[in-house]
Amino acid sequence: MPFDIIFLDRICIAVRIGTTEEERRRPQDVIVSLRLGASLRSAGLSDDLNHSVDYSLIESEVRSVTVGRVFKLAEALAETLAEQALKHDQILSAWVRVEKRVLESVECVGVEIWRERS
Repeated sequence: MPFDIIFLDRICIAVRIGTTEEERRRPQDVIVSLRLGASLRSAGLSDDLNHSVDYSLIESEVRSVTVGRVFKLAEALAETLAEQALKHDQILSAWVRVEKRVLESVECVGVEIWRERS
């Protein structure tokens, strides 16, 4: 079944993340992007937010699920964010990209995952 995409690009969040204790000692800026698959036809026809996905709610959840958490891997952060997004009934799939700057000579490193409702 084809679906539509709602996206949130380049959300900057402060997260304690890294493979070493030194990295995890203080929060680092991490950039998160999401592509959320959903059927948006009803929202488009009705012009009613109740038939869509609320961007601000998703952005708020991205921040709240990371508060007080410590991650060793970007993969773990991405999985956590995908799981949170898929808790919404209208979201059928979640693509999550997590980026961070850790190497002097590389603009960013990170992961991208794609998860679907099972």
